[in-house]
Amino acid sequence: MEKSEQQLKEAFMEKLAAKLPKLDWHYGMSGDSWVNQKGEQAMKIIQTDLQLLSKLDGGYAAANKLWDIHRPYPVGDASLFLKDPGKYTKVGEKYLVPPETAGELLNFINERLKQGDRYVIFREDTAAITKDRLYVMPRGEDATKFLSERDGHKMYVEQSLYTMQGVVQRVVAAQEEKGSVLQKVNERIQHYEREEKRSNSREWSR
Repeated sequence: MEKSEQQLKEAFMEKLAAKLPKLDWHYGMSGDSWVNQKGEQAMKIIQTDLQLLSKLDGGYAAANKLWDIHRPYPVGDASLFLKDPGKYTKVGEKYLVPPETAGELLNFINERLKQGDRYVIFREDTAAITKDRLYVMPRGEDATKFLSERDGHKMYVEQSLYTMQGVVQRVVAAQEEKGSVLQKVNERIQHYEREEKRSNSREWSR
């Protein structure tokens, strides 16, 4: 039976949690070039896996937590190699673009840009950006007039339609990439399972 994204995330976290304590965190202090090379390679692999984990729903927080639990002082935090995917899928600092409606929203924005619209306004208390919550208009003067006609104009956010288009494009691209990410996660889980079997076999043969 095919595993859900949540199941894959939990299984991947379990494998990484078992692998992180075994890392040679201080390989750089060794005077042995072979130890340095082996340690650096292992660190790159685990960081790549944590980057992969961060692309899953809730995976960014999970990857940061795993790294912080196991990293010794003075190893830096995960911001050295992890980027918050949510940071690049928000309009402004807090307005989310729901992945499930991002494609529809992008089509709407592209069509309005073709029609000559360049500015978008939405309520400041908007929890999620959807096309039915947007006011679009062609000129900055139109946006200014729209806001001046409303007593609560401070409750509205004005933005370039092109800026919003860029954010929504990233959300759509992330959704399109999700299938590939899930496949890679599954492959990494299987890789760790094969490693465990080989390790267990060596233990039994002693």
